Amino acid sequence: MEIEQCRMDLESAARALGVHYQTAYRWVRTGLLPAVKADQGYRLDPRDVEALAAARRAPRPLSYTGRRRDWDRLREQLYEALLAGDETAARRVFERVRLGRVPLLEQCGELLTPTMERLADAWAGGELSAARLRLAIGIAERVLALAIGWVPAGSRGLALVAPSEGDRHRLGGLMIAAVLRDAGWAVCRLGAIPAAEVVAVARRTRPAVAVVAVGETSGLEAAGALQARLQTETGIPVLIGGPRQDLAALADDSLTIAVRLPLSG
Repeated sequence: MEIEQCRMDLESAARALGVHYQTAYRWVRTGLLPAVKADQGYRLDPRDVEALAAARRAPRPLSYTGRRRDWDRLREQLYEALLAGDETAARRVFERVRLGRVPLLEQCGELLTPTMERLADAWAGGELSAARLRLAIGIAERVLALAIGWVPAGSRGLALVAPSEGDRHRLGGLMIAAVLRDAGWAVCRLGAIPAAEVVAVARRTRPAVAVVAVGETSGLEAAGALQARLQTETGIPVLIGGPRQDLAALADDSLTIAVRLPLSG
């Protein structure tokens, strides 16, 4: 890519695409959005940004149903439901994608994550109060927990999902649990409990793999400490899933680890 063509910075590209800055950054890192590294971040060709925006506007085919679904419309419906505090309307959006047999990985990546990022942007911009944001997060957590319950427990083994100490967010752990459950795992998801109790549960249940969920980058240090303690005291492979962790990669890593271990449950 010619440097002189790259006239847009990553923040401007994120605004043009209607996504959070971290989402645009992830697309650059994965190669979905072409960019060149400059002294002050990344520079992009506006034509590449527009091409990706056009692709995102187009309805996407769902190969497992043969139908086409407009993700932008579904995201808008979920956003409006969460913004209004309408839990019934939010649940209906997830019921529709469930009827389309959409995997939970795609429900999280295409529907829930972009919607929550948009709500966070609205709060950061002063368009949404902290109370309304907490209400929206609570609804999203309950609806996702319901979606997890629609998926029968698998037989690949047991996966233990625990938040890092001090983590205030449940949604990240719920999304990790949803992806693993959909991939055929039986999932034991813990609440906010001390590290010693997480270790005790791991010793008692003997999962094939454990995942420490992180809701904010500030919690990565605590997650690393829990990961090290779990691995040292139980010998169980432990992954960290957080703001910079791709859910698909997390599921793939977990499945790779499980292949080398005797599966339980």
